[in-house]
Order: sequence, then C-alpha cells, then structure tokens
Amino acid sequence: MSESAVPSPRPIRVPVRYRTGEAGETSRVVHMAVWTSSAVYLAMCGAELDGHRAEVVVSGMPCMPCVRELALREDRPDRSGRAVVAPADFRLPG
Repeated sequence: MSESAVPSPRPIRVPVRYRTGEAGETSRVVHMAVWTSSAVYLAMCGAELDGHRAEVVVSGMPCMPCVRELALREDRPDRSGRAVVAPADFRLPG
C-alpha cells in the first residue's frame, strides 16, 4: 500500500477526570479526551486537563458537553448505508 493510500490515524479518546484532591467533587466529571504532545488531555468539550493532575478512569459522572460533542461527531451511515464521518470530526489542533 502506498503512503498516500494509508488513512491518517485518528486520535484515541480516553475517559479522564481530575484526581481526588485536585479539584472539587463537582468539577470531577469524566471528559472524553485525547493526549497531546504538551502533556495535556484535550477534552471534546474544549477543557484542557493537566496530565499530572488527571487520571484515566473506567466510570464516573460524564461531562455532558463532551457527551453531546461525542454524539454529534461519531461516524454514522449515510442513506446508502456507507459510513461517513461527521463534518465536525474531532481533530487535534495544529
């Protein structure tokens, strides 16, 4: 397969929240985020979580703006049944 035929990798989203003691309980919602090269998790809602203050989790109260963005940006089939990517597909800045 030629290099031009290889699809660009999509960022891997992980559920993260602030560690205990790093933020108040009401601020410890679970964000869907990607790891960036600047040691920060970039959440789908736009929040930036310092990698040293955050933890990857498997459950917790979800960030509703992240849930909304995730629902709007997921791949979905078009009328012909082929999968298409929503126009607002999640991409890292830069």
